[in-house]
Amino acid sequence: MGLEYAIEESCEDALAAYLKANLPGDMLVTPAWTTWTLQYPCVIVHAGMSGNWNDQAVFNWRRKIEVNVGIKTEAKSVKDDGGVTIRLAREQNRAVRAAVTELLGKAMLHEELNAMNIPGILFSTAYMMGVTRSVDGPGRIFESSIVIEVIAQPTAI
Repeated sequence: MGLEYAIEESCEDALAAYLKANLPGDMLVTPAWTTWTLQYPCVIVHAGMSGNWNDQAVFNWRRKIEVNVGIKTEAKSVKDDGGVTIRLAREQNRAVRAAVTELLGKAMLHEELNAMNIPGILFSTAYMMGVTRSVDGPGRIFESSIVIEVIAQPTAI
């Protein structure tokens, strides 16, 4: 039994599992680098840059990881089975982003993530750092990017 050295993937797996367990079932939630058929709304978790947990630390596997949680919604209204608009595109985007933000903005997010029992990772901290919003050109897809800063270390698998 050894340590899980692919800590970025474990971090993505834990955040995706946490969001999937707590968001409505009709929303695609997935870690990055997986194959899926794109559907909207969707949430994609990507652990990008990682490094030593502070500037003075020597390498010891305890990592500071910048995680990008991407949220995508279509710029179209949500309608019921009878064709009646129940939520405008802007309201849909707001509702999806608010649901994700509420989950990621918890003061003890690292404890919620540890409770997912994802093998190979133990979180010391996890904090929401910022949100960026944009619109993806011709398809008019609303995109939000939430940055989470995590400090985590590998555990035995």
